[in-house]
This record gives sequence, C-alpha cells and structure tokens, in this order.
Amino acid sequence: MKKFVLIMFSLVLISMIGLIFNIPLIKAHPETIYVDDNNITGPWNGTPEHPYQNITSGLAHASDGDTIFVYNGTYHEHLVINKPVSLIGQNKQGTIIDGNKAGNIIEVIASNTIVINFTIQNSGLIYYNSGVYLEKITNSTISHSIITNNYKGIYAVNSNKNIFTDNDISKNAEAIYATNTNNSIFTKNKFSNNEFAMVLTSASNNTAFHNNFINNTNSISSMYSTNSWDNGIEGNYWSDYNGRDKDENAIGDSPYIIGTNNQDDYPLTGAFTDFTVIYENETHYISAICNSTISHFQFNKTLKTVNFNLTGINNTTGFCRITIPHLLVNKPHIVLVDNEQINATSLPISNATHTFLYFTYDQSTREVKIISKPFYELMQKYNVLLEKYNNLNLTYYQLLASYDSLNQTLKQVLTNYVELLAKYNSLNQTLQHALTNYTNLLFDYNSLNQTYQKTLANHDKLILDHYLLNQTYEKLIVNYTALQADYNALLQQYYSSNSTYKKAELEYANMRVNFWYISIAAIAIAAITSSLTIRYRRKSQEQKKLAEKYRTELERISLLDIARTKFEADVQRRQDKIEKFEQKYGITVRPRDTLEDVIRSLEPKKKRGEE
Repeated sequence: MKKFVLIMFSLVLISMIGLIFNIPLIKAHPETIYVDDNNITGPWNGTPEHPYQNITSGLAHASDGDTIFVYNGTYHEHLVINKPVSLIGQNKQGTIIDGNKAGNIIEVIASNTIVINFTIQNSGLIYYNSGVYLEKITNSTISHSIITNNYKGIYAVNSNKNIFTDNDISKNAEAIYATNTNNSIFTKNKFSNNEFAMVLTSASNNTAFHNNFINNTNSISSMYSTNSWDNGIEGNYWSDYNGRDKDENAIGDSPYIIGTNNQDDYPLTGAFTDFTVIYENETHYISAICNSTISHFQFNKTLKTVNFNLTGINNTTGFCRITIPHLLVNKPHIVLVDNEQINATSLPISNATHTFLYFTYDQSTREVKIISKPFYELMQKYNVLLEKYNNLNLTYYQLLASYDSLNQTLKQVLTNYVELLAKYNSLNQTLQHALTNYTNLLFDYNSLNQTYQKTLANHDKLILDHYLLNQTYEKLIVNYTALQADYNALLQQYYSSNSTYKKAELEYANMRVNFWYISIAAIAIAAITSSLTIRYRRKSQEQKKLAEKYRTELERISLLDIARTKFEADVQRRQDKIEKFEQKYGITVRPRDTLEDVIRSLEPKKKRGEE
C-alpha cells in the first residue's frame, strides 16, 4: 500500500513538473508589431520606425494577444495564424494580401483571432483553396475586409462561435463554405456576383441577418443544416426576392424560402446599410434599408442633423427606412428631400430609444436631411428672421450706398463752393484793379483834355502859319521850274562835250595798243633767235660726243665677236623648233653649239696619208 501511494505521488509530481515546463510565457502587456513592405533596406524590429517588411515576420515575432498592424501595400504571402493575435490592416482598399492564385491565403488555426481591414484576393483555384481558412477555432472575428477572386472566400471547418461581419465578398466560386460550423454569426456582409453566396454542410444554429445577397448565381446551398436567417425582427436583403411590402416598413410580407427548415421570415425589400457615429464618446448606429444607393453620409454634431444622398434609377419610386437614435436627433423628426419637407411615417416598431422612419421619393440623385421637428421649426423661425435680417441688412446697405452717394454729392458741392469762392475772390481783385485803372484813366483823360484845349487854342495860329508857308512854297515852285530848265540846257552841253572826249580817248587807246604789239613782237623774235642758237650749239656738241663714242666702241669690238653673238642668238632661237622636231619624228639632232665648232666643220679634212 505504501509502495502504491509512493508511486502515485511520484506520478503526480512528475505531471506537475511537466505542467510547469509546458506553461507558455505570456506578456504582461500586449504589444503592437508593425509591418510595411516599403521598408526594403531595414533594419527590421517591428517598431513604427523599423517595421518588418512582410506579415510572416510580424506573425513570427508576435506573442499571444499582440496586434500586428500592417501598413498599406500589396503583400504576396500565405499566412498561418497559430496564436491568438489581432491582424489589422491600415485600410481595406489599400492593404492587400495576394495569394498569387496558389493555396490558402490566410490559415487561422488559433482561437480568439481577429482579422480586420484587408483585401484578400487570388487564392488557388482548387475546390479546397480559400482566401481565409479556419479550422477548429472559436471566438474569432473576420470583419471589414474585401474578399474577392478566390475559389472559396471563407472556408470554415469545425469552427464554432465565430463572427463574420461587414465584409464585401464577391467574385468567388463559393463566398462562404461552412462545414460542421455552428453557433456563428453572419451579419452586415455583402455577397455579390458569386457562384454560391453560402454553402452550408452540417452547419446549424448559425444566425444570418442584415446581409445583402446581390446578383449571385445561387444564394444558399444548405445540406443537413438548420439555421436562423433573421434576428426575429429583420432578416436579409435578397436581390431575387419578389415579395411585396404592403405595410411599407421595408420588410417583405412573405418569407424568403431557402430550403427545408431554412427560410428568412423577415426579408428586407432594400439593401441594408449601417453607419457608425461617435457622439459624446459613445458609439451609435444608424441603419437604413433603401432601394437606392446611399452616399456622403454625415452627422452634424452641432446642428444634430443627419445628411446623406440617395441615388437611384430615374422615373422610379424610391423608398428608405432609416433608424434614428434619439440621442443623436430628438423626436419628432422632419425629413427634407432637396430641402423640401416630405411625409415620413414613424413605424410601430419605434421605441423609447430609436425611431424607425419610412418615406418615399422620386428617384434620381436626391439630398436627404433628417432633423428634429422642434429644431426644424426653430430653424424655420431662424430662417424667417434671417431673411428679415438679410432684407434689413440689404436695406441698410442700400441706405448706406445712398448716404455715400449723398456724401459724395455734398463733397462735390463743397468743392464747387470753394472753387466758386476762389473765382469770386479773383473777380473781386480784378474789379478792384479795374477801379484803380479807371481812376488813373480818368486822371489821364483830364490831363489830355487840358492839353487838347491848349492845342485847340493854338490851332488858329497854326492855320495862319500854314497859309503863309503855302504862299512861300508856291514861289519856290516857280523858281524851281526856271532852275530846272537851266539845268537841262547845261546837261545837254555836258553830253556833247563828253561824246567828243570819248572819241579822242578811243583813238589814243588804239595807238597805244599798236605800239605795244610791235614792241612785243620785236622782243619775241629776239628771244626765239637766241634760244635756237643756244639749242643748235648744244645739239652740235652732243653729236660730236656721240660720234666719238661710237668710233671708240667700233675699235674695241672685233668682227668675230659680232658673229659669235649673232650665232648664239640664232642657236637659242632655233632650240624650241629642234625639240618639237625630235618629239615628232624621234630623231636626235645635234646642232653645233659654238661658232668655233661651225668654223672647224668648214675646214678641209686631211687625207690619211698626210697625217
């Protein structure tokens, strides 16, 4: 017995030691590890300054509970998540994990895992390949991701109590394939343009609501599965649903049949859209069911109004059912479409915290505002006051403009007054100057008048003196006529004497000219004779010198020298002709080079005996 107890104690001790050594070390505080494919050169330590270049490295260095934050980029990787971590992308459109059309892209084999904000695309094309593969996990979340162009978008095997929400799953052969997967939630997902939106095999007790199934070839394939397709109030939107909505609450009057034991009892007649609003540090949700596309959603925290645009097919009727939290917009509510109030119905499902509004409109692109009625009435009063204020303001500015105009007119009048005053002063000075001149002129006039009176008194005396002078003048005229006759007679005598003198002077001049001609001729003859005599003598002397020089030169030059000179000149003259003759006939001519050679050739040849 003691031996048995000892053995059992030993086994327990060994087990405890094994447990001690097998307990993983858990960090006191989870960390965030960063990944950025732009960090090509390193270093890499997972910090914001030096992030890892790929997600695989981030996962390898992560511990349980850590977060791997991935910056925007395209990561060609295949990931295995084997520890409870949160894998978060910076932006689901910009953070892309691409499988290069091979295998599974993300394999999740650890529970309590979160995957958020990624585009997951291009898995392998074999039927068991997927964008996200989950096996034997629980309490994990796949959300806010774009999952496209895979064989299976999400492939869940033997996995329970997981959440799939806010994903856009499109262009896959099977958007979600779940087998032996139970008690999970599928909500706020968009399934579009897939061959199958969901394939469920032996997967039960799952709940799917507020999903949009749009233009899928097949919506649901359910085998050996029973699931809930609504939350007891609202279900999903099915683009192939043909039911009616007579009570106008955006929920179909008849269920959407999926298969045996599977139907959506509250199918939505429009696409479901959910918006998150953070107000006063609390998170609120505004959901809408519309047959139009919602865009540009905004919540004005100051005015506490909800604004968005609706876009639909022209010339058709649109409807929208929207859920408004009272903490965001107080009831009752007013709905404005393009700033015009329309009738909106508060549905019976409204409660103490939320109002469900339903309204219709003519579709195109419309702007919608939802505000509190008291606030709207206050805004109307405000707008009336604002219009009055604007009118008063306009009147004020008109009066101000009139005042400015009158002020300008006054300034112009004052300017004109100053100019007129200056002109008046100038004219006044001119008048004073004119008065002064008038006084001076009057004085001058009086003085001239006195002088005139004196002149007038002397006028009679001047007339008498003029008469006497005129008589004297007439006597002088008579004397002048007699003198003029005497002068003319003397002038005739002068002309006669002057003519006689001119003739005598001309004869004297002719005699002097003849005398000068004779004198000049005698002098010229004497000069010419002397010049000719001198030139004769000079020429005679030059002829004598030339004859003497010629005679001396003849004595010096012999006849032989003369002959030699002429011969050499003749040889030189004939040289060109001899060269042309040789070139033409090819005969060599050897002329005599000197006069002596010619003389020797002319001498008689001696006979041989005489030699």
